[in-house]
Amino acid sequence: MPLFFKRFLLVMIGLLLHSAVYGERWVFVGADTEAKFYVDLDSVLQENENKVFKKRGMYTNVLTDEFNAGEPVVFKITEATVEMDCALELNRVRLLEIIDEAGNVKWSSGLMPRQLWLSIRDQGHSRTSFDFVCGAK
Repeated sequence: MPLFFKRFLLVMIGLLLHSAVYGERWVFVGADTEAKFYVDLDSVLQENENKVFKKRGMYTNVLTDEFNAGEPVVFKITEATVEMDCALELNRVRLLEIIDEAGNVKWSSGLMPRQLWLSIRDQGHSRTSFDFVCGAK
């Protein structure tokens, strides 16, 4: 069995086990040229007038980047805690984690309570996330 397939199989088994244990329900919300994006519907919480939820990016290739101008980090998945203002159609990332192929968190932004709000575009995975989280779907 090729090494790539073995790694892929291990990642998928890990994700399935993680979902079974923690009750996650990931739904596909879109893709771009580098990744597919998912929202965990079981993570959606009402926080005052806003919604908070988990969103994941699964990249087609393993990526390497330097976070905080440090040592290079190799990763395949990003997972964010997103806050969404459904009334104003705005969203922001409150926490970002960089995850390797084995499911290990390699870097975390920590809580970012002052992150800027961004408007939600008419198309793309942000709009689909809005539709699922804010009740349009």
